[in-house]
Amino acid sequence: PVTVEFTAKWRYYMNFCTTSYSFAFHNLEDWLNEVDWMALHGINMPLATMATEHTIAEAFGPSGLGLTEAELQNFFPGPAFLAWNRMANMDGPFGGPLSSDWRKERAAIMRTVYDRMREFDMTLVFPGFSGHLPCQLTRIYPDMKLSPRPHWQGFNSSCLLDPSDTKYFNILSKKYLETQTNIFGPTHYYAMDQFNEMVPEANATLEYLHDIAASTYNALTDYDQDAVWVMQAWFIVSISLCHRGTPSYCDSFWLKNSTQLEGEKNSSYLQQSTIPYPRAHAYLSGVPIGKLLILDLEANKYPVYPYTNNFYGHEFVWCMIHNFGEKTGMFGNLTDIALQATSARELAPQQFQGVGLTMEGINNNPVIYELGTEIAQSVAPNTPSQVKLWIQQYVWSRYSTYPYTTGTASATAAWYAMSDPSVSGLYSVWTDVSNIGYIYSSGLDLTKWVAPGFPPNNPVTPTEHNATNEIVTVRMLLTAAREMTSIPTTFSYDLVDSTRQALDNVLWDITCLLHGAFGRNNLASFKTILQTWLDVAEDMDRVLKTNVNFMLGPWIAAARATATDEGGIKEQNMLEFNARNQITLWGPGNGGPSINDYARKMWAGMVQDYYVRGRWGISFQEIHSAMVQGRACNVTRVAEMISTFEQQWQTNFSQHFETESVGDTVEVVQSALQRFNNTLQAYTKFDDMTVSENLLLQQSWIKDLETLAFLCSLDSSCLGFTSDGWLKAGNNKVEAEGVTLFLKK
Repeated sequence: PVTVEFTAKWRYYMNFCTTSYSFAFHNLEDWLNEVDWMALHGINMPLATMATEHTIAEAFGPSGLGLTEAELQNFFPGPAFLAWNRMANMDGPFGGPLSSDWRKERAAIMRTVYDRMREFDMTLVFPGFSGHLPCQLTRIYPDMKLSPRPHWQGFNSSCLLDPSDTKYFNILSKKYLETQTNIFGPTHYYAMDQFNEMVPEANATLEYLHDIAASTYNALTDYDQDAVWVMQAWFIVSISLCHRGTPSYCDSFWLKNSTQLEGEKNSSYLQQSTIPYPRAHAYLSGVPIGKLLILDLEANKYPVYPYTNNFYGHEFVWCMIHNFGEKTGMFGNLTDIALQATSARELAPQQFQGVGLTMEGINNNPVIYELGTEIAQSVAPNTPSQVKLWIQQYVWSRYSTYPYTTGTASATAAWYAMSDPSVSGLYSVWTDVSNIGYIYSSGLDLTKWVAPGFPPNNPVTPTEHNATNEIVTVRMLLTAAREMTSIPTTFSYDLVDSTRQALDNVLWDITCLLHGAFGRNNLASFKTILQTWLDVAEDMDRVLKTNVNFMLGPWIAAARATATDEGGIKEQNMLEFNARNQITLWGPGNGGPSINDYARKMWAGMVQDYYVRGRWGISFQEIHSAMVQGRACNVTRVAEMISTFEQQWQTNFSQHFETESVGDTVEVVQSALQRFNNTLQAYTKFDDMTVSENLLLQQSWIKDLETLAFLCSLDSSCLGFTSDGWLKAGNNKVEAEGVTLFLKK
């Protein structure tokens, strides 16, 4: 037997958002597989908020306190957005209705899942009662005292029962917790967040902040005297953001210091001048030490514990968000993960209680989550050299290879390149590259010739992102594939992911060429470049289609499959709308609230249909027409057409997307990269030389010579390029030490 010793008491798993971005449409088999993964990775404290809606309905609905089914359905948003209802951010009915039958089926699944978690000795963190409730309860208890609530992102606001109203707070808390225990079994750990991405009233006193936390905790312990409140530190992450160089957060509610709260100069919380951030201290001090477990939610980048005296003595879990919206970008600093978790353990030995994975979506970047769970073990790497050794072992494990197996050396070299900080490898930085590529971008500036969004030296995109390294890495993985006797499924996944990222970066550079041709009114070059853009986008879609993990079809099919027999086709369509909307508009849009593109996905189907046929195709068609007709682009018309397309796409339920993979990954990737190979032979090389006339306003992002040669070949106005990424519009050579010039023969 293999024995693994853990150095962290708690190994926490999940973010509220994970339950919607990753698990919204899980069936029982999916969930049991997930629990097995958790057990194999040492998770012993999962968040257990799924099917909370059934608890609320049973406690407060027709068989409980008396809300009607219609009132309940008005409270719950659709299945893809339930996480934000559970966090007290938004109410329904957007995306609904959530039928009683659907809620009951979800609850039946989760009872089995929670039992399975307990079989692995996992400590479940169930929701507590934080005061968030259906506003219609005021019909039953008209004298309840509600706290004012701002609208989160413009959606319907959640009502919050003021914890100072102890009469009703205790009644509703007890009713909710009793119902939850009866349905799903007991726990002593309860997740409650009263100010997630929201703040108290500006005039909230320190005593009030202390008292609402104390009242909430007291109501919890009136039901369970052994209860521990599990709280996300996300509501005070602004403290770390301010300290770490984002000044816009320095004036936020929780950062007011004693001199800024002079109206409360007699407050006992201001007498302890050495304690930072009195508002945060007052709120957290409402719960006794040892009874509050704080999740330092994004400690991988913005830890809060160092700036709050280790959360004023409360125990905490060092957590890693890593991913927002389950976007598909490859990124994450492996060395940072290992070193920072070790640092937290050393800096706060009394308060540090464990490590946690709190990503908003789990279906991406598996290497990050492998290391994220292993840092809780005694054998975890804690130096850069140990991390490099861990990467080697990760490759052996992931691809079931050994040091002398064919393909191992090339695969390991590719992973070293991906994690090498000296070349800004993907896994050496915290830059989410799903914000950097071009498929997702809002489009060209149709009014003037400027560098399109996200140039490499623009502060919007950190210079640490190395697009050149990615296409080189894909070539290394292809070399490994040619050497392997068989291709593991995990290798195919990684090859698709790496190629997807590389091609998206190539599209950025091709778009720069397009914009240049547009600016020079060179219609012939524009048409040639545009066709290549479309070809590369199609190549990307074909690559993605070789792996079901990168396809839109399975996501939609899973959503429709959760419909109940009673709900029929109407419920299936509602569920498909949820699946489509979450990954695109994230809200009604069209003048209504929308977190557009936040949970965007680079999936087969999405690329060719939503982005290329829709957003980009509409833009390209207008640019071409304007150039042919010699007029300015109709920017307003383009925006209207894109909006219309994206709105209609939400309910195009007759549209079918494939659910089975198509093609051999290695063969399709080789074909996609063929256009970038053997392109240099058309150029003459000149060392220590350059040309002063630049074709574009910025360098190419990818500085791989073969790719640069390919890019230059697309535009008749491009006569050559330099090794530092400048495409050239002239051929008069001048000396430039350290720069290599390539001119067309």
